[in-house]
Amino acid sequence: MISTTSKYGIKSVCYLAQQPESRFVAIREISDELDIPFQYLTKLLQRLQQGGIIYSRRGNTGGVSLARPAEEITLAEILNVLEPGFEKCSCLLHDELCMKTGNCPFGKYWGEIQNRLHDLLNNTDVKWITSNSTEGSPITDATTGKKATYINK
Repeated sequence: MISTTSKYGIKSVCYLAQQPESRFVAIREISDELDIPFQYLTKLLQRLQQGGIIYSRRGNTGGVSLARPAEEITLAEILNVLEPGFEKCSCLLHDELCMKTGNCPFGKYWGEIQNRLHDLLNNTDVKWITSNSTEGSPITDATTGKKATYINK
């Protein structure tokens, strides 16, 4: 449901949210800490910068930081920057039956599910994510099995 790009984007933004406010973090540090390929991360962070989520600075003291406080950045905003049209998913099942006959067994529930997901993503901010994880207990990425140590490191 959520792409690798979006997962990496959310992890990167959460990592930045846990840094001191005035600290600019080197992209290499984020890449190494979160085990995200450097070139992939660089392109992803450019998109987040264009979307107004992060700010970058060049030079010896350069790097990236959040463009706004973590409580002002929602999951919906990150997903919409990295996956334009994410909230406009038309069909969960992509079933031919639905298109031809209108008899999709899931169709009558899909609109409500989309509304709830939209509300959840728009009301979940990065500060809440980083402050509500279990201290000292890294989250494990279900797809890779690797520990995501960016939470309460």
